[in-house]
Formats: sequence, C-alpha cells, structure tokens
Amino acid sequence: MNDGDELEKARRHLNRASSELDELVVARLRAARKRAVDASRRRPFTAWIPLPTLAAGLLAVTVTLWWWQVPESTVNTASAEDLELLMSKESPDFFAEIDFYHWIGDQNDSDAS
Repeated sequence: MNDGDELEKARRHLNRASSELDELVVARLRAARKRAVDASRRRPFTAWIPLPTLAAGLLAVTVTLWWWQVPESTVNTASAEDLELLMSKESPDFFAEIDFYHWIGDQNDSDAS
C-alpha cells in the first residue's frame, strides 16, 4: 500500500467516525473551532512590537557607527623636504644649524662682489 491509499483510508474512517458523533459533541467542536479561527484573525498588539524594536535597533547601530567613524587622516604626511632630511647622510646637527650655514654663504657672496 502506498501513502495515498493509507491517507484515503484514514480520511474515510475519520469521516465515518465524525458522522457518528452526538449533537452535543459536534456543537462543542464547532464552537471551539470558531473560537480558534476568530483568535487567529485578531492580531494582538504584541505582534507589532518586533517591527519598531528592529527599526530602533538598526537606527542605534547606524548612529553609533557614524558617530565613532575613524577620521580619514590623523597623521600628517611627510613633505618632500622632510624625506630629504631623513634620507641625507649629514648629521641632524647640520640641519639644526642650516640657517647659520646659509648666512655664512651669503656673507661670502657679498664679500666677493
């Protein structure tokens, strides 16, 4: 026997058994069915709670991520002059007194003229 035959056999048995029920049981079953159907059609207030809660949660996450956004650039990039200073062979003292060396060079140029 396949499932379709067993299902049909069970359906016939239940239909025959339901026709043999007394009127009081049938009335109580109909009343219980009506209450269940009516209850399923009414949406309780709590059914709408998840939607606003979800929206508020997403808004909170969005605002938090926007507020704590990492700044684009917090570190100053080195200029070409800075890179030249770092890569040169001269000591840092030479660059600390570079203005003095420029002044000496200007003095020598003015004396030569």
